[in-house]
Amino acid sequence: MKHTLWLMVVILVLVTACSGSGSSQGDAGTSTGSDADGDTDGDTDSDADGDGDTDGDSDSDADTDADTDADTDTDADAGTDTGTDSDADSDTDTYTDTTDCFDGSYTIVNSTDVELLEPYACVTGDLTVDKTGLTSLSLPNLAWIGGYLVINGNDALTNLDLSALASVAGKLDISGNSVLTNLDVSALTSVGGTPLFWGNFALTNLDLGALTSVDDLTISTNTALTSVDLTALVSMNTLTVEANTVLTNLDLSALASVGGDLQIWDNPDLTDLDLSAVTSVEGYAMISNNGALTNLGGLISLESVAGRLDISVNGNLTDLDINTLASVGGDLAIYSNPALTNLDGLSGLTSVGGNLNISNDVLLPQCEACDLLDQLVGFSGTFTFTGNQADTCSTNCL
Repeated sequence: MKHTLWLMVVILVLVTACSGSGSSQGDAGTSTGSDADGDTDGDTDSDADGDGDTDGDSDSDADTDADTDADTDTDADAGTDTGTDSDADSDTDTYTDTTDCFDGSYTIVNSTDVELLEPYACVTGDLTVDKTGLTSLSLPNLAWIGGYLVINGNDALTNLDLSALASVAGKLDISGNSVLTNLDVSALTSVGGTPLFWGNFALTNLDLGALTSVDDLTISTNTALTSVDLTALVSMNTLTVEANTVLTNLDLSALASVGGDLQIWDNPDLTDLDLSAVTSVEGYAMISNNGALTNLGGLISLESVAGRLDISVNGNLTDLDINTLASVGGDLAIYSNPALTNLDGLSGLTSVGGNLNISNDVLLPQCEACDLLDQLVGFSGTFTFTGNQADTCSTNCL
């Protein structure tokens, strides 16, 4: 009996203890955590995470991202970035942090600027070197430029090394560098805009032997220039080679067509002109005032000129030698070539869309002009034959 009473007392004590525990749990709310809020974590805020703020992330700041600052972006700083850069700061980067490419445009004023740019392989914007006091400029790692390249009016510059440069997306202007003697752009393959080489009075050689495509190209007033290598150029719009007073050689032997105008004039020492692959000129063509040029054999494949063809003031020109030429869409003017004796080199010409002017070729018999007129089919323009040699043959069209 005593044992039975003792057992009943123990059971009563246990039941009483369990009831007290249940009441405490009810007083503290329905959570199972050890804090005084209504969630299931162990902190004192009202959200279901383990930090002490009121947002729903696991950091300790009062925002909705996962970093420890007070802004709403995902980098560990105190600002909200407005740019499209990917670094953890509060600015909008103008340039990317890389040794491969300079992001933006760059202007070189002094040697320090050169040193800062030297490691870069590219410039995404424009590169300008204008009227500096530099004597030498070397950027041996620079391979491409996303905008234009202007190197202009640097009166002390003697050496320009751009030996790795392969592409310029915009115009290329290397002009007015009066004492520039050494220019290395030998790796250049393409220029999206207009290349201009003008007024580099001490430059003797222009090696563009890797250039394959270009829009308009002008090589002008380089008074010491003797040779230009354009042997890889296959397509272009307009070519102007003018006022290069000692230029003797111009090699464009791979060029197949000219989409615009062809102007080769005022190069008094030019003896070797190689445009032997050109079949058409879509604009006008002018070969003028090249005093040392003796023939036009460099145009041996030319079949058509869409605009005017002007062959004039070539003091030693004796033979035209373009028998493949079949049509000229505009005027044909052959005048003031004092050594020209015949027009045999135009034996394939059958069409001239404009007027015909053969004048002041003092050794050319007048009947040569008449014979050319006779071979034209459907000619409806006017013709001018004056100042040529008096006829030594029987035909006379006047």
